[in-house]
Amino acid sequence: MKKILNFSMLYACMVCVLWPEFALAQTEMPITVNSEEALEAYHEALQTEWDGKRTQSQEKLEMALDLDPDFFMAYLFGAMRAKNMGDMETFEEMAGKGIDLKDNLNEDEKHLCAGLELILNDKAGEASPHFEVVAATYPQDYDAVAYHAFQLYMAKEHDQSNKYFAKLLEINPERTAVYNMMGYNYMFAEQFEKAEASFDKYIETNPDHPNPYDSKGDYFMAVKDFANAVEMFNKAYEMDKENYEFSKKKADQARKMMEGN
Repeated sequence: MKKILNFSMLYACMVCVLWPEFALAQTEMPITVNSEEALEAYHEALQTEWDGKRTQSQEKLEMALDLDPDFFMAYLFGAMRAKNMGDMETFEEMAGKGIDLKDNLNEDEKHLCAGLELILNDKAGEASPHFEVVAATYPQDYDAVAYHAFQLYMAKEHDQSNKYFAKLLEINPERTAVYNMMGYNYMFAEQFEKAEASFDKYIETNPDHPNPYDSKGDYFMAVKDFANAVEMFNKAYEMDKENYEFSKKKADQARKMMEGN
C-alpha cells in the first residue's frame, strides 16, 4: 500500500510539473498524417490561401496529398476551398476521397468527416453540430475555428459565421484576411454598410495585395456601382496579372453592365 501511495504522489507531482505542456497539447486538434513533410505542406497551403496566394496554396495542397494520399485534413481543406471557389467538380472529388478515409480517423476528424459528408449531400446547415463540437473543443486552434466559420458561411448562416470569423481575429489579429470573409457575409446578408467597412479594413491592412481590391469590386457590383467595380477589378488585375486574370473578366462584365448591355 505504501508503494502505491508513493507512486501516486510521484504521479501527482509529475502532472503538476508537466501540466503546462499537457494544456498546450490540448490547444491544437490532433491530426492523422503519415508524413511530417505532408503536414508542413498542409499548413503552408492554409497560410497561403489566407494570404490570397491561390496558386501557391494549390501547389502546397497537391504536395501534401502526394506525400500522404491518406491525409484527411488535406482533403477537407481542398473540398472546402473548391466549394468556396465554386469548383463543384473538385469539391465532390476531394470530399469523396476524404470521406472514404472515415474509418481511419481520430474522433475529432470523424466529426469533421461527418460534417463534410452532409455538405456533400447539400445539408450544410445540418453539419453545424459536427464542426461546432471541434471548434468548442479546441477554441484556440485557428484552423478548427476557421473550418466551422466556413461551414456556417456555406450554410448561409451569415451572422453566426461572422461570430466565428471575429473569434479568429481574437486568436490572431495579424491575419486580417478574415475581414474579407466577414465582408462577404455582410454583403450576402444585404448589410451593405458593414460589408463596405469590412472590405475597406481588408484594403487598409493589405494595401499591396490584389485580393482586397477584387473583393471591393464584388461589393460595388452588389450595390450596382459598376464604374467603381471596373476600377477595383482593373486595379487587382494590374497588381497581379498572372493570378488575377479573373479580375479582368469581372471588369469586362462590370463595364458591360455599366453600358447597359
